[in-house]
Amino acid sequence: MVYDLTRVSVASLGGNGQMSVPGIGQPGLSGAGQAASGSYPGASLGSSGGPRGGVGGGLSSTGTADLVGTLTMLQHGNVSGLQNQVGLSIDATQIAAGNVNVLRSLRETGAFGEVNQTDGLTFDIVSILFDYILDDPTIPDAMKALIGRLQIPMLKVALLDKALFSKKSHPARTLLDAVAAAAVGWNERETDDGGLYKLMVHIIRRIVDEFQDDVELFETALAELQDYLAKVDNDAEQRVEESTRSLRTREKIALAKMDVDEALKERVENGGIRAFIRQFIFDYWRQLLIITHVEHGTMSEIWRDQLRTVDDLVWSIQEKATPQDRKVLSERLPQLLKGIKQGMLALDMDRTVCSKFLSMMASVHVVSVKNNQEASLAENHLLGDSTEQDEPLSDAAEPNDEFIQQGLARLFERDGVESEELDFDLSVLDAEPAPEENAQELSAELMPFVKQVTEFDLGDWVEFDNEDGSTIRSRFTWINPATGRYLFTTRQGKKALDTTLTGLADQFSKGVARKVDTQPDPIFDRAIGNLMDKLEARPSAAGQPLASDNFVR
Repeated sequence: MVYDLTRVSVASLGGNGQMSVPGIGQPGLSGAGQAASGSYPGASLGSSGGPRGGVGGGLSSTGTADLVGTLTMLQHGNVSGLQNQVGLSIDATQIAAGNVNVLRSLRETGAFGEVNQTDGLTFDIVSILFDYILDDPTIPDAMKALIGRLQIPMLKVALLDKALFSKKSHPARTLLDAVAAAAVGWNERETDDGGLYKLMVHIIRRIVDEFQDDVELFETALAELQDYLAKVDNDAEQRVEESTRSLRTREKIALAKMDVDEALKERVENGGIRAFIRQFIFDYWRQLLIITHVEHGTMSEIWRDQLRTVDDLVWSIQEKATPQDRKVLSERLPQLLKGIKQGMLALDMDRTVCSKFLSMMASVHVVSVKNNQEASLAENHLLGDSTEQDEPLSDAAEPNDEFIQQGLARLFERDGVESEELDFDLSVLDAEPAPEENAQELSAELMPFVKQVTEFDLGDWVEFDNEDGSTIRSRFTWINPATGRYLFTTRQGKKALDTTLTGLADQFSKGVARKVDTQPDPIFDRAIGNLMDKLEARPSAAGQPLASDNFVR
């Protein structure tokens, strides 16, 4: 939306030519504080810094060139002349701070004398523009202070070139929009090389120090900022892809773990299984199955082969009561041993452990083939006097995931995934929460926040409170279509948080997360649009609504 303020006519102002939008240019309000006549009494300085006298000892009106010259002095911190003449309440420190609307203060004190109607309107509009910026909750305070230092330079641009209001591509306008938009995602703890804040300090300081009347300086600053943001966006896109890949991998691991545990449970819970065999399956082969599930999926031949190895291994150690069973075992053993050895190699198992297991398994198979009932002697070779060979799976302790982590680390290294970026939370989807936990998660109090979270769009910014009292802004970057986990990344693309729908809703319900309500339109358009809406709603001096040709959208 583009507004052309050059077409705002006198009819859109008060009867005396002054703007009468609430809070703008009315005595006793927070506006410029003009007198009823529309004049601005007070001293005004020329380029030399001396006062200008008018006819009969009064003060003459201030021309645009003189006004720009005075603003240039203020821009460079020379306020002593105005302080002496009109008792100016602001000083160079306040101008440099940027966190207050110094344009409004300058107008309220009448520091520039009587300015012409066009310049006065321009002055008020730029002042309102920075009111809007300094009140914008989406811009961090530190960034507001930096942007606020552009008040006087932007006023000078507006006075010198009215195209600022009608030309959306004006370099000064585009720079202001770009700076404000980039500031939304800035965090105080940013540590990227150089950093946005440091660059903005450099750009704004250069404009304040060097800008006289040539807007090419804004073009140069804009190009520098755009080059930086393009690089940041490119780097961020790559980091987001890495974070997304890591999150996808983690979710695949969690789902693989569930599938593997279910598949193994079906194969070993019914019927006795020797303790050393169970130990091998759950501490080692389980790891191999999870890796295969992640890397190749359940439709792959290698997955089916590894499950078949488990089936054959479990069957091979069962009692072989008939000659036919013993014959089949003898026929299957070579392929079984080949599959087990291939798995051991893929897992990079310790050679001593491999040798011990194969030796014990061979002892069991020998006595099975001979129909000897002394098979438990082989088991005792590994596990001592353990008699838990018939312990059901449901009573067994949860297997140690350290083996899985080591195997996955090898997989990631082989596939080029940065394992340190992956949170090995393999229990994330282990079990459904208890009924009372479900009731708490989906309580009536939480449901409005669940609804709020489900309405998020990719690219939305959210501010999270850290435990140390600091805050971090991050962007909603990706949602896992399979599990619904949300990924948030910083402006640089670094992972800030990934969580579930209910986990995110819970943070909102506790007030430790807040959506940053950004708007799609550039801040210049929004500020001027806000002003024009007020003008449109205000009847003219004749009591009639403003004519539509007084503004362009």
